[in-house]
Amino acid sequence: MPVKFSEMFLKKKFAFLPYVCLGYPSLKESIEIIHALEPYADGFELGIPFSDPVADGPVLQKAMQKALENGFRLNQTFEAIKEIRVFTSKPLAIMSYLNPLLAYGLEEFVFSARAAGASALLVPDAPLEEIGSVKEACSGKLEVPLFISPTTQLSRCAEISDTSEGFVYAIAVKGVTGERVEFSDEVSRLVEKTSGKPVAVGFGISSKEQAEKAREAGAHGVIVGSKIVKVYDEGGLEGVKVFAEGMKF
Repeated sequence: MPVKFSEMFLKKKFAFLPYVCLGYPSLKESIEIIHALEPYADGFELGIPFSDPVADGPVLQKAMQKALENGFRLNQTFEAIKEIRVFTSKPLAIMSYLNPLLAYGLEEFVFSARAAGASALLVPDAPLEEIGSVKEACSGKLEVPLFISPTTQLSRCAEISDTSEGFVYAIAVKGVTGERVEFSDEVSRLVEKTSGKPVAVGFGISSKEQAEKAREAGAHGVIVGSKIVKVYDEGGLEGVKVFAEGMKF
């Protein structure tokens, strides 16, 4: 049985959760990146390439475009997860925009993802009012974490937090994914808006210093994506290992 994020957060006081775009620079290499990260990570977010990734910045947009150009297809997600499960039992969250899931067939996708060993499904462009069908398909199979941001109203944050499963994904900055030099001061306010669920902070996290500040603000983990792409492009798997070792808590 795959480990759930809710189970992981009960045991881990603060988690390092790398994001890896499946298929970048190739499917084989993306799995190698995950393997390199595994000793240092507490769980993973696996990004499914999409042609219109509205929540992602230029680094991840470029990675997704390259993966699609190389022929990545949605059904390769399941074989990738099976390969990853050979070397880790840590929780795996699939991150996908809604359109590919609907085109594939939501229930069929969830069934195959669960069978392969996925733990959760993140859908960043499905707001609270539209997440019902996703949660229904995932019920008893995958946890469904939801998103809050600096612009989310307090009353809405409470409802999102109550509905979220596994953890709440707190978007630390206004805008898309990508490295930021300065760490947002919004994190403590975002954590205060949740109702006791574990909070993982993403968007703009690129250093141990920023992760420490997130922990000091009350978060329970950080999600790092764009920085990992840049580290791999510049230093290969060894660069990824060095970076990840520095992020371990």
